[in-house]
Amino acid sequence: MRTSETNYLNEAFSFYAAIRGRAYYSRTSKDDRSVQMSDLMVKKLRYYARFIVVCLLLKRMKLVRDLVRELSKQIDEYTTTYEPEDQLEWSLVLAEIKSFIDADNTINVLDMDSNTIVLSHRLSGHNTPPVEKTPMMNLTLQEILIVGNCNDQVKFSELTIDMFRMLQTLEREPQEDVAQIYDASPAPNKIPFNGDASGRTLKRENPHKYLLYKPTFSQLMVFLASGFKELPANGAMLLYISADGAFTNSKHPQDR
Repeated sequence: MRTSETNYLNEAFSFYAAIRGRAYYSRTSKDDRSVQMSDLMVKKLRYYARFIVVCLLLKRMKLVRDLVRELSKQIDEYTTTYEPEDQLEWSLVLAEIKSFIDADNTINVLDMDSNTIVLSHRLSGHNTPPVEKTPMMNLTLQEILIVGNCNDQVKFSELTIDMFRMLQTLEREPQEDVAQIYDASPAPNKIPFNGDASGRTLKRENPHKYLLYKPTFSQLMVFLASGFKELPANGAMLLYISADGAFTNSKHPQDR
């Protein structure tokens, strides 16, 4: 999930959807105030938070909204039943999720029938024009380091809104379920980007990504070194840093 490899995300989505569909956490009961049941409830809340992250990265926005409503209900039940010490933390998690969704949907795009369109920023056959390669074009993007280091920015967990958008821009559109169970967009009736004319599924090549939220200088150097170590001979590395600027009031002698 940290690298947001779309193939892994699809697997994670199937896993979490199966848990939800089979009601694995239905044993939690507000009538049982035991420590064991309280721990199980915490696991349930963590499951919801992780499932929401996966759905956000896959742009399953309808399901995201359903999960947020369920998480809100579960947090209320958890805090009312057990009066835990971490109730403020879970309230903050819920507030972060809602703020993140609002920030990502600043503009509501509608189709001709006034249905909301979920926009995808990933690369696909519709937004990537063909490029004629030349002998000079021998480098490929293999490693990406995305760093979020702003003091005041909308985020969910350790994923800021700009990190979220940037990592999608550097990925190809994942192959979607033909039935489009949870969302009709962003790709209704779209031919999957990673398939050929015969319908065979081709291997999708996405650059490997590191996502770092407010890392120390040592951590940044470690991941930079790790990325360079993994680069092949014709590989390139992209470093994206989102941070507050450093300003000083001192003037240089030549400015006086």
